[in-house]
Amino acid sequence: MKKLSVLLLIATLIFPVVGCDKEEEDVSFEEINIEDLRSEKENTIKLASELYREKKAEGFDFSAGLCLAEEITEGWSVDMVHLPRTEEDDKPENQCQYYRQGKTKHFIELSLEGDLVRAK
Repeated sequence: MKKLSVLLLIATLIFPVVGCDKEEEDVSFEEINIEDLRSEKENTIKLASELYREKKAEGFDFSAGLCLAEEITEGWSVDMVHLPRTEEDDKPENQCQYYRQGKTKHFIELSLEGDLVRAK
């Protein structure tokens, strides 16, 4: 009787796990997260481009390659860089301080002409 009880307990624990499509659920959950992140990144890139156009219309001088926005959206900074990159771009005073201090975790780099260089 004891063996039967143990076997029933093991069967009860194993079959629900084997019977469910947990793997499929995990995959779709990961896809949603990836899509959310991709969407957030794409939206932030659009906002950065819009901000660039606004600043350009106001006559903003981009030549120094300074930080355009410390935090355009939660966790994202926007930095201006030369193409090709110059030593000026690597100077801490020309970079977004929020990113350097860890207040934002991601950044978008736009060229002085407003083109996307990279988003990380």
